[in-house]
Amino acid sequence: MKIKSYLTLYSLLLFLMIAAVLPACKKETESSSAPVISSIKSYAASPNDTVLHSATPNWQYVVITGNNLQNATQISFNGVPASFNSALFAPNSAVVQIPAMQFSKIDTAKLYIVEYTTKAGSTRFSFKLGPAAPTFSGISNLYANPGDSVYVYGSGLFFVQRFSYRGTAIQSFNLDTSGNSIGFLMLSCNDR
Repeated sequence: MKIKSYLTLYSLLLFLMIAAVLPACKKETESSSAPVISSIKSYAASPNDTVLHSATPNWQYVVITGNNLQNATQISFNGVPASFNSALFAPNSAVVQIPAMQFSKIDTAKLYIVEYTTKAGSTRFSFKLGPAAPTFSGISNLYANPGDSVYVYGSGLFFVQRFSYRGTAIQSFNLDTSGNSIGFLMLSCNDR
């Protein structure tokens, strides 16, 4: 009977020792340092897995490389939050899908910025992520009279700061929020 109680006591002590040692063996997974981004690469297989300096948002996957990237709480491109799967993260890399964007609603102060946040801090990385280069495809009235409304159609017509028509700078114009047109009033010869 004494042997049985000693075995029970021995088993209990052994269990407590193992329980005390297990947390000490736990690998440290949380980094106490803020994240650092060194580059953004294409996720596509070689030879396209190169460093990207710009991209257009078309739901493509990219690999963010740097340090302390494993515990992201938020990642945003141009101020637009990206959804992500933390199973695709490692201390030095994170695979993320670029979110869809409505460029007419983007805060231009956050344009061309990737912001990466963890519990330890955040970092910003300059990355040109914008619409495709603007293109023109047509005009509403080639022979417009002074005072007529004219629309120039195309794509990627976001962030236009200066616009000229027939060699004349148009001081006042309106951009379509979908980036498909620029509207203005035709000027008279006296307004030029």
